[in-house]
Amino acid sequence: MLSPGQQLKELREKNLKTQEELAEYLGLTASSISRKEQDKVPISLEERKKILAYFKVPKYKQADFF
Repeated sequence: MLSPGQQLKELREKNLKTQEELAEYLGLTASSISRKEQDKVPISLEERKKILAYFKVPKYKQADFF
């Protein structure tokens, strides 16, 4: 099973988004996205909600992420 950071990176790359684009949407820096993808910093519940909405993950699949 993938770690939360690995899941985030896979989801971002699958949707052809850069760390900068995701960071801008979340109000973060690209380096903070990088740290989250490396599991150095946890993904907060609020960030999780925003990320799943940004990538339009269906509600029935949301429990599988992070």
